[in-house]
Amino acid sequence: MKPLVAAVMAARWKVGILSNTNTWHWEFLSDGRFGPVPGAFDVIALSYELKAMKPDPAAYLKAAELAGVAPGDIFYVDDMPDNVVAAREAGLDAVQYTSTHDLAIELRKRDVGMNY
Repeated sequence: MKPLVAAVMAARWKVGILSNTNTWHWEFLSDGRFGPVPGAFDVIALSYELKAMKPDPAAYLKAAELAGVAPGDIFYVDDMPDNVVAAREAGLDAVQYTSTHDLAIELRKRDVGMNY
């Protein structure tokens, strides 16, 4: 997954994260032991800051607002089927993550040019 995300970012596509988390957990992930988190993301939408959690449609709409784009301009990937359904209901283009290979295919279907 890391090489695919790196290829997407190298092609100058914005990458964001929408995470159901709390302050303590995010600080733990951000303390340097997990590599580039949070620096790997252009947009960071955290449930405790948004005051909404996936699969609440408000979480996706607030994340889109934070990103400064319309919900329909977001390609959203999640491994949880309920979150994918909710994202679609909120107007995002969403797919379920099953493998990096399949995600690369989905990105190409959307004309995401990248060297992967």
